[in-house]
Amino acid sequence: MLVVKSGPEEAPCVVGGQVEESIRPGEVWISVAPGAGIRLTKEGTIQLQGRVEVEGSLWLQGQEVRG
Repeated sequence: MLVVKSGPEEAPCVVGGQVEESIRPGEVWISVAPGAGIRLTKEGTIQLQGRVEVEGSLWLQGQEVRG
């Protein structure tokens, strides 16, 4: 279960539902549409699904990536 505070009053709401992705115990899957999501694994991996856009600096292994 995920509780999100949103709106001008920051009213809490519970977010949840069935997912078609296979999720293992200890993982988190956040999605707003089919084909787009973020998976956090208990091994420490962050998996991004869909188009990824980065605004600002992007650093990989201590080195800034320039496009």
